[in-house]
Amino acid sequence: MLRRASEMTSRTLSRLSILQHMGLDTFYNRCNFGTRFGQILILSMLLVVGFLPSSILTVQNILKVLASSKVYSDNVWVTQKLTEIGRVVHEIQIERGRSTLFLTVSSGDAGDAWQQLLEQRTSVDSATNQLTQWPDQARLELGTLPDHKVKVEAFRRNVETGSVNYSDTLAFYSNINRVLINWMGNEVNSFATGDAWADLTAFHFLTLAKENMGVERARGSAFWNAGYFSKREFIDFFECQTRGNGFLKEAVLFSNVLNTEMSSRAATILENAIQYRRNLILLNDASPSVDNASQWFSYMTLYIDLMDKAQNKLADEIFQRTMSTGDRADSDMMITCFLLVIELAIYPLFVYLSVRLVTRIKTIGSSLASKSRHLFKEQRRNTEMVSQMYPKSIALKLLSGENIEPEIFEQATVCFSVLTDFDDIINVLSAEEAITVLNRVLEIMEDEILKYDVFKVETREDMVLLASGVPRRTPRNCEEIADLCLSLRTRMRSVCLGLLPSRGVRIKSGFCTGSVAAGIVGVKMPRYLLFGDTVNTAARMQSTSNGIQVAPSSGEILSDLGVYKLEQRDLVQIKGKGEMYTYWLMDKRIPHGRSPVLSAELY
Repeated sequence: MLRRASEMTSRTLSRLSILQHMGLDTFYNRCNFGTRFGQILILSMLLVVGFLPSSILTVQNILKVLASSKVYSDNVWVTQKLTEIGRVVHEIQIERGRSTLFLTVSSGDAGDAWQQLLEQRTSVDSATNQLTQWPDQARLELGTLPDHKVKVEAFRRNVETGSVNYSDTLAFYSNINRVLINWMGNEVNSFATGDAWADLTAFHFLTLAKENMGVERARGSAFWNAGYFSKREFIDFFECQTRGNGFLKEAVLFSNVLNTEMSSRAATILENAIQYRRNLILLNDASPSVDNASQWFSYMTLYIDLMDKAQNKLADEIFQRTMSTGDRADSDMMITCFLLVIELAIYPLFVYLSVRLVTRIKTIGSSLASKSRHLFKEQRRNTEMVSQMYPKSIALKLLSGENIEPEIFEQATVCFSVLTDFDDIINVLSAEEAITVLNRVLEIMEDEILKYDVFKVETREDMVLLASGVPRRTPRNCEEIADLCLSLRTRMRSVCLGLLPSRGVRIKSGFCTGSVAAGIVGVKMPRYLLFGDTVNTAARMQSTSNGIQVAPSSGEILSDLGVYKLEQRDLVQIKGKGEMYTYWLMDKRIPHGRSPVLSAELY
């Protein structure tokens, strides 16, 4: 001891000499909290340490605001582009319909159709010229915007001269819309985020719905002019109708604005009128009629225009929401800066007050730590008690405050076990010996139960209620109970015979397999109880047993397994059941990989 002390002293002196040599001892003393310099240094450290997190949070907020601004600008750009392209697609849809109508009407009725087509071409050119940017995808597939205009004009001349049919016209205009609509979908997936994504997706789906209904409008006009469809034309018409309705339903699901607009009375009236004519078309047998074709075209155009108005309203809603997001980002930036200034102003006072409170906090902290340890011990003890009273899954739910609903277990095995002649044995023992025996019996039971997938539901004096398959479902519930009963019979007899060599303590059991209801019962002292005919039958098995009596349902399961030795009992009068054939569970053959269960005579 003396040598160790001398070594520590010499080591300390050597450290002090090094500090003195480097001049660090004076610095160490000055940094002591008891000195003025030390107080200033520590206060400065508190200021720096306190300011750094605030600065980091401020920088994070600024970056967040900048990211929000980027999202805002992207959404504004996407919304504007989608609105412009959507307008072009809508006008092209109408020109496509007017062109097919012009090609399919008779020469005597072509005058009005031609005039309407010319007016629509002007609308398409106007919408195209208002584009701020021609999409890259359109440039790859359709060429530059000037080249595209040249191709469109050339095709229009072919329509005028009748060099193309209505199928060629549908294909030409539909290809343009396909490219533009695909670009819209890619932009929505690439840029839109948050709430804007849902609205812009609805915008995209509505455009697809309009496109398919536009094709349906053109094909329907051709039908009314011809009076019939070929098989291919009929399939194409039905596919367009199905896709259009499907995309419209998807768009309405994504946007409340569209849901409101498309549920209006005007939309409902148009839907009914259009559906009536759709049904006539699906019959594929009508007289050619220019009036019917014009009426069909008008109804479909009105409905598509109604969808277009709803789409424009949705675009306004998206733009307003995006602007609101931008305003919120600016407000967040201002609030962040304002809070930072306030924090810089009051933080020194906060540090000063914190230093004064340190001593008081230490005292209170020590007291709280002691109480917390005591509370933790109590809580752990309560948790252990609850875990012993209920199954683990039920205990966890009770401790977390969850509501435990009653359950039905389609297959579970319930067992009642009773100590034979328990009252007589207790009467011949002293109080101390009786408690010792009872504790030993319960200890053996607990030890054996832990070896099997069995839950002890209830213990009353000399009786114990066991269950397997509750609350954790297991297909081996009958085997688990059978093995446990055999083990309990063996261990109870061997241990208790040593304590009471003149009498001995034996156990008799009875179990049944079937459906069981389980749940928590009680308010002040809630208990996990089992209910049902299976429980009653198991109780009757125990009450009429001299060993291990098995109900027919359990006996059949054990017999099928082929590893249990069973003896069928004569007809037994079971209260509430009448006469019943039951079984004695005698023994279990040694299975591979498991310890044998000692055989015992029936008692």
